[in-house]
Amino acid sequence: MPTRDTFGDNGELLRRLLEISGKEHESYVAVAQDYLPLACELLQVSEVELNSGGAGAWGWDHASLRIAACEPRDFGSAAVVRFKRRNGGSGALIFPGREALSAAEMQLTELVAFSAGRALDRYSENAERIRRGVLEREREQLLERFLSGASVSECLNAAVALVDRHAPNCRAALLAVDGWAVECVAAPGLPKEYRRATSALRGLPSAEHDSAETSAAMHERVRHIEIAAQLGYPWCESAPLLSRSGEMLGLFMAHSADPPAAATREILRNVGRLAAMMMEQRKLQIHAAWLTEHDPLTGLANVDALRRALVTAVAAGQPVGVLCISLDRFRNLNGALGRTAGDLLIKRVADRIRTSIEAGDIAARSSGDEFSLAVMGRPSERAVLSFAEVVRKAIARPFHIEGNELTLTCSIGASIWPDGGRDADALLRHAEIAMLRARDHGPGHIQSYASPLKAGVEPSRFLVERALSQAVGRNEMELHFQPMVGAHGGLCGFEALLSWKHPEYGLIPAADFIPIAEEADLIIPIGEWVLRRLCAQAVQWQGPGSKQLRFWVNVSARQFCAPGFAQIVRSAISDSGVDASCLVLELTETAIMREVEQSAGLMSELRQAGVRLAIDDFGTGYSSLNYLRMFPVQAIKMDQSFVRDLSDSMRALAIMQSMVALGHTLGLEVVAEGVETQAQFELLRQAGCDLAQGYLFGSPMPAPAAEALIREHRPEAPAGL
Repeated sequence: MPTRDTFGDNGELLRRLLEISGKEHESYVAVAQDYLPLACELLQVSEVELNSGGAGAWGWDHASLRIAACEPRDFGSAAVVRFKRRNGGSGALIFPGREALSAAEMQLTELVAFSAGRALDRYSENAERIRRGVLEREREQLLERFLSGASVSECLNAAVALVDRHAPNCRAALLAVDGWAVECVAAPGLPKEYRRATSALRGLPSAEHDSAETSAAMHERVRHIEIAAQLGYPWCESAPLLSRSGEMLGLFMAHSADPPAAATREILRNVGRLAAMMMEQRKLQIHAAWLTEHDPLTGLANVDALRRALVTAVAAGQPVGVLCISLDRFRNLNGALGRTAGDLLIKRVADRIRTSIEAGDIAARSSGDEFSLAVMGRPSERAVLSFAEVVRKAIARPFHIEGNELTLTCSIGASIWPDGGRDADALLRHAEIAMLRARDHGPGHIQSYASPLKAGVEPSRFLVERALSQAVGRNEMELHFQPMVGAHGGLCGFEALLSWKHPEYGLIPAADFIPIAEEADLIIPIGEWVLRRLCAQAVQWQGPGSKQLRFWVNVSARQFCAPGFAQIVRSAISDSGVDASCLVLELTETAIMREVEQSAGLMSELRQAGVRLAIDDFGTGYSSLNYLRMFPVQAIKMDQSFVRDLSDSMRALAIMQSMVALGHTLGLEVVAEGVETQAQFELLRQAGCDLAQGYLFGSPMPAPAAEALIREHRPEAPAGL
């Protein structure tokens, strides 16, 4: 080993270099880190002076951990020996001293430089293999955590921390890009000020633009964030995060004090692919949560979100009003323009409503062509109605849809807390009622829920149809039961009659809503509910002593002719367990005469199911004896018009007697409706009428009253049938 005497004043430095040149690269790097202070000692300058060039044109090679410089001055002599790296980099060993190196010494320094380059190459290659292996293992562990159900937020923070550990001198951040908005999702190594500054960015390219363009633009914005520069990170490297379909989800940022190394870019791309999966899942979760609160077409709130806001406002005693907005004749426009144009029109209407409301107000789409607004902070009805007029005028401005200029009007109903409702549901319901009343006045009207609606005004036909569609679901329908008696006045059964207990208008007679239900195609679900409810009730009453009771129920013409009616009847019987023979279906002549052969086949199918059949209002329709012979019926019910004049008209009495005789001749039971006096009942009994019902024996009553009647009166077996 050469000594200090051999190399003079340069001996100590060269001895160290010779000692490390043949050792493992870990030791080499450890000694190399001491090279800078040693050089400073020999040059008699500070590290600051050395790095700043105060002692010559010096610089520091970060890759080789060596001074890379030349042009020394203010000292006796120096030798600069360069070496090359296999990766294309280079470095230099510098030997300052007071005496020039001899040729032998220069030869030795070149050998040392060559050894130094080889050692650095070995170190770099091995370190890179280790780094990549550790990075891949940690990435796989993170992927496993993500797939096993760990929270997306936790996994995103872990991905950023992974970059922080492996990217030299970097602090990473994940930014979500959604259209023109930016959100800092994860930046555990950066302060909160960075998160706030980044999330304040606006005016970025749309996510529909090219992702590279978007990434570059974001890069330019983020790299100039003042807070990042203040933290000592003026440089920034970014990688776009793309969904499987190529949609821009966000950016992976790596801030650094110096220009980022190539390894940083590789790490961002590597971890970025995993982060993109997480960001896509995050977006799906956010969208799913958003859908629970919003209407997907317009982006407005949905009714549930609006109701929750109303509940909060009412609980706090905050002045609040509700507007229910319905677009007049929208269905006609939608049918003429097509669904695509109709959806576009709905979105344009939503935009105008959104721009009309004030801070704190909430706009929701409640159905296809209806919107609801929670109007906050208006202290009076006048203020709410004034705002309703603003909305009405906004919607009335022309729309331009696919080259067509369209004009819309809207009907608006308003309810104001507390007079218009003391809870959220009442406010919404009353606003809808007021809107329906506004529609009755014609297009473009505004109506407040006020005393005229609460003073017992009869509901309009449109109101009945609208509310009727929701009556079964709201449990507003109920069955009443009118007694039917035999020839001796004993209880034989009940006719089930449907009633509608409307929350605003009370009990609405069946005669007022059944025709509307038939025209609106609502009678089929309502009729099925009646059948199932009656069967369930009959099972409860089929106890000891009451098995002879029969339960009669009307079947509308539309219900009878609907496909699958027989199956609905069988299903109701099977599900309830009722004795089918106690069920009597009343059919009108109009229904069975529409398609005679089809009706006969369906009636035979019903008879096979075990139920009994009766022709209702007999004598007011066709009354063809031939048809009566063809149909498998067991009873006829005389219309009450034949009973009303029995005591005063011999002709009415003769017709009644003839009908009873006809029925008995055909083996049918005869029932009289509308019996109101004892005299009428006596004439019917003398003629041999089998059953009678009417106010003489009892008006339609709720189930508890009918049950009490069963307990008080021993049922009488009906004659015939």
